[in-house]
Amino acid sequence: MAIIDYDQLVIEELKHDHLFAKAYLENAVEEYFEDGDKKVFLVALRHLAEAKGGIGQLAKRTSMNREHLYRALSPQGNPNLEKFGAIIKVLVIKCHLRQKGIIFEIEYNQVNEINRETETPP
Repeated sequence: MAIIDYDQLVIEELKHDHLFAKAYLENAVEEYFEDGDKKVFLVALRHLAEAKGGIGQLAKRTSMNREHLYRALSPQGNPNLEKFGAIIKVLVIKCHLRQKGIIFEIEYNQVNEINRETETPP
């Protein structure tokens, strides 16, 4: 019997199901607002980044250092507001702040095409 890695399973689901991605991020934010622990939200952003082309592509799109992004989106990460804003801008179309959380609108018509915007034509 094959063992399925949880992170890979989530990333694969995020690649193909925008409703799952929306709910996944919103639940991560709700958990943060409930207990103040940002780990789940940072890991959720990392999963979304992996689903949308990987941390390397996110680094190119945000003009950030790849290693810094790996650290920022780890459970121990602590991205500043400028980094956080750049990450959200690349991964998410809109964020709506509400009284009890954040509502996300995620661009999923081009999930795996984040790298096409940064590649030069042959």
